[in-house]
Amino acid sequence: MKKFSIDYSFLIVLCLIALSPKQDTLVKLLIALCVHELGHLAWIGFFRYRIESLRLSIFGFFLKLDATKEELFKDISIMVASLQIYFASYLYQIQFLKK
Repeated sequence: MKKFSIDYSFLIVLCLIALSPKQDTLVKLLIALCVHELGHLAWIGFFRYRIESLRLSIFGFFLKLDATKEELFKDISIMVASLQIYFASYLYQIQFLKK
């Protein structure tokens, strides 16, 4: 990866979360959003796409990928990867955290 940047909007939201009286709920939401984005990144790594740049924003992670390797099936898999991650985490909660 050549370039990494963080938008001011992301930093502003982090500051607002830190100052909010509902911190616990907002931190849980932020963790869920990060897990969602990490699901996409995991599949990008699995398919060995090269990431040219990554930008963090309040609206999510914005990636610029090397376009030479892109294929339709792989792109669709990356798009629905977050659903697979949510399903796996749900199964984990059922099996190990429910007591």
